[in-house]
Amino acid sequence: MMMENGYVRQEAGSGAVTARDFFGRTWQQKKVLDRLERNVQFRRDRAVSLGRSLEGVPVCHTRSQSPMEDAVIRVEEAERELDGAIDVLEEMKKECVRVIDRLPNPTEQTVLEQRYLEFQSWEEIANLMRYDRHSVQRVHRRAMEKIDQAGGIAA
Repeated sequence: MMMENGYVRQEAGSGAVTARDFFGRTWQQKKVLDRLERNVQFRRDRAVSLGRSLEGVPVCHTRSQSPMEDAVIRVEEAERELDGAIDVLEEMKKECVRVIDRLPNPTEQTVLEQRYLEFQSWEEIANLMRYDRHSVQRVHRRAMEKIDQAGGIAA
């Protein structure tokens, strides 16, 4: 696993990886996405407040770019970066679905889907399934062991 342009990328030709590492990458990418979403919102808020503060201010023709133009460019750059992270996460989730679908036990599938596709907490999964948190974690551990015993996940 490596970070590239702020995204989690899988190294080519690195052999099989454990289920924990594989699904952990998806969780990490979700954290990257959350950070980028906050950055986009910050940039948008900044541009709006800058627009308000510049109302009625005469345009300065000596600068090559106005503060508002700079703010809009930064928003667009942040949005492009966010779009890239979304694309990466969607591809990772597709891979997760392929791995999860190979498990024969629907309960194990549900736990992994909720954890790594919906990014639910242990408590949220337990409430959804009407299990206690420790039972959900036990089902999770068993599913991960089954994936690893089947040879892990091809990288």
